Amino acid sequence: MNKSEFLNLKSYLRAKVRSGQALILILLVMAVSLTLGVSVASRSIATLKQVSFSAQSAQALAFAEAGTEEALKCLDDGSCTAPYDPAAADLTGDGTNDFDYRITAIGGAVLDVFPPLSRDETIELSLSGYPPSTPVYLSWVNTANAAELADPAAVEIAAIYLEAGTYKILRYAYDPNAARAAENGFFAPFTGSFSVNGVTYRYRVSVSVPFTPIALRVRPLYSASASTFVFSAEAGRSLPTTGSRIESSGFSGSVIRKIEVLRTNSSLSELFDFALFSGSETSPLSK
Repeated sequence: MNKSEFLNLKSYLRAKVRSGQALILILLVMAVSLTLGVSVASRSIATLKQVSFSAQSAQALAFAEAGTEEALKCLDDGSCTAPYDPAAADLTGDGTNDFDYRITAIGGAVLDVFPPLSRDETIELSLSGYPPSTPVYLSWVNTANAAELADPAAVEIAAIYLEAGTYKILRYAYDPNAARAAENGFFAPFTGSFSVNGVTYRYRVSVSVPFTPIALRVRPLYSASASTFVFSAEAGRSLPTTGSRIESSGFSGSVIRKIEVLRTNSSLSELFDFALFSGSETSPLSK
């Protein structure tokens, strides 16, 4: 190989190296661009999925609310009574079910569906038809709730009954806090582990009236924490129906939203517990 051929070969090899480096650089740029493109596309798809899920969730909630409104209207106008479980409904006319609801009666051997009560709130339980001199058991302070255990509520109970055509009230007051009870004169409730439908409660009392029971009103006192209450009937007895529970489900795409509403019977306001009244113009005011 002469000098000229050697120089030509050297130039050729140098050009091949440069073209190989350029190809590697191009491939590297393409790989980075592809990675960025896939990342942006994945993020866009995730965002679209999230937006779609949020829209479906909102629509499913709206459908569940529509089912609740229909159930309440049905109860208000008397076109249905608990228990009631109609077929699922298609609001949009697209051939798919949009909501489904059912109505069940609040009653039976145990009533544990009421939300926790804050201090001075009142819950009223109908005793219409419940036998006289038959205990109703009231349990409170869920042992699984640290706030309730740390600050147990005292309880004021008003038992309304009918005797010889006259409405009367028996009042009871219980306080699990011994220091408070020494000052306010409240009775001490039974203390233990009282299991009701798989939930353990710390305190329990029993209430009964010697004549025709009408209603039982319960009001927590002192505690800054909301208190859980559950009512239990005497063995072999059932508590009267005190309202209806509505469970409504809304559907949109793959999303299901559920709403539960309690519609209790009409009851007197908490102000009733503080009312002053007079039997006649000459009778003194009474609480």
